[in-house]
Formats: sequence, C-alpha cells, structure tokens
Amino acid sequence: MLKSISRLDASIDCTLPIETANFSFFKCDRKLVKVDFETIKFIESCGDYIKLYLEDKVVITRETMKDIMKKLPQKIFVRVHRSFIISIDKMESFTNEEIIIDKKSIPISRTYKSALMKKLNITN
Repeated sequence: MLKSISRLDASIDCTLPIETANFSFFKCDRKLVKVDFETIKFIESCGDYIKLYLEDKVVITRETMKDIMKKLPQKIFVRVHRSFIISIDKMESFTNEEIIIDKKSIPISRTYKSALMKKLNITN
C-alpha cells in the first residue's frame, strides 16, 4: 500500500497550470530571463530567433513560435501572422490588414484573421 501511495504522489504534477501563472522564463544569452506576460506588447519571428517586445526592453530567444504560444495565456495573446503574436491588451487600433501597437504596424494574415476576430468577439 505504501508503494502505491508513493507512486501516486510521484505522478501528481505540482506545477502551476500555464493559465494561472502570470510569467514565464525564456532562454536568452545562456540564461533564463523571467518575463511577465503583462509587459509583452508583441512577439516577432526573425528567422531562427524570436523577439519579445516588452514595455522596457526586447528579449531575443531561439524558440519556435509554436513553443512560445504554448507558454502564453490564450485569453490575452493571439497569433495574427506567421511571424507575429500580439497582446490584445496592447492593441491601439486595427484595420483588415494591420494592427497598431506602440506606433508599429503589424500585419494580419488571412490565415489568422478569423482567430483574431473570434478573440475580439467581432463578426464579419
């Protein structure tokens, strides 16, 4: 019985679910950098690198956009282009083709447009 309890105890994951954590760590320059989700304005893929544009700095990491999306809370972040993920909270304005965040134009691709509209509760 004691073996069964210890196996059950070992199988229980005690880490916080990604949706309840308000930060994540990203590998940058051979160290892990803590990034609060609320400070992320948008994320851009630049070849083999990903740039996280924060309120006060830019963090560069070598993860994939798919892996980055898994770390982010889905209620706040949405992928709008093959090369861009945005924070809905940081959007200033948008048209059918672009989103403006901090005076930067971010393209909206046809592939991801419906996901953005659904996230914003806008019907076409």
